[in-house]
Amino acid sequence: MAWNDAVLAYIYQHPYLKNWPDAREVLDRFDVRLRMLLPTALPLHTCHAVGGVPEQALPLGAAFTLLHMAASVLDDFQDQDADHPWTGWPLERVLTATLSMVFLSQSCLARLEANELAKREILDGYAQGWLLASVGQNQPINSKAMVTTYWRHALAKASIGFAVAAWSGARLASEELELQQAAKEYGMALGTLLQIADDLQDFVAAPEARSPSALRASLPVILACEERGQPNQAMLVELVSQDSSLHDAEWTQAVYQLVLELGGLSRTLALGKVYEHKAVTALAIFDAERASALANYARSILPAHAA
Repeated sequence: MAWNDAVLAYIYQHPYLKNWPDAREVLDRFDVRLRMLLPTALPLHTCHAVGGVPEQALPLGAAFTLLHMAASVLDDFQDQDADHPWTGWPLERVLTATLSMVFLSQSCLARLEANELAKREILDGYAQGWLLASVGQNQPINSKAMVTTYWRHALAKASIGFAVAAWSGARLASEELELQQAAKEYGMALGTLLQIADDLQDFVAAPEARSPSALRASLPVILACEERGQPNQAMLVELVSQDSSLHDAEWTQAVYQLVLELGGLSRTLALGKVYEHKAVTALAIFDAERASALANYARSILPAHAA
């Protein structure tokens, strides 16, 4: 995607990047994926959707990408599941790397060309959104209210950041509140959809994973645990609540099969379709051709058999 390449070029050419080799290592590790996936240039797409010039939103795409990478590094380090170098870094190195990406994002936002009011609102929007995301990310999933606390955690982990990024592109190009709100709703639904898709992928891969944390807190497991009154639901809850140090191959297979039997995977797929519909519906206010890439991307996230 040309806009993705432009966003990454903007980051790579930033004069501060050479001072932070760990940030550069993270960027290089994600590079291929970032060039392929639309969210790298999400603010450029929403800017285009409301009739603006996408290239003016390059600093927004760069800031969002850097913040999203920083959050991903922290998430990988916390879960210890992903096959990335930073899962084995000491905590202080992880913190300095992620902080450097946050500071780089702020420098990118400072370089945004916009009128004073729009720039102030966008800067504050990013600050507020990612502050809320940081607070929510640290809220654990409560075994006594798993669904409620999962959604609170998921909204912080993905949805808020995507909502801010999508809104910012629209805000840069338009003062129409209705258009800005539609972009925000698209971003919120898209972020939630991507989180659901990540949980699906993590759950399916869990039996072979190095550390199958997805079998404790992913959405398929949580939804299966909520199937009160169903056969084996109590057994699943008991297994999931066990000390992680007791987990072995037998535990992994037992949890995995129980989640499938209780419909956790199918319910998660169905819920993903709900958020796919929310994302596409939010785009109805925009010119269909200008918003086509956003709609097509939302429709491409879930596996084909989810339809």
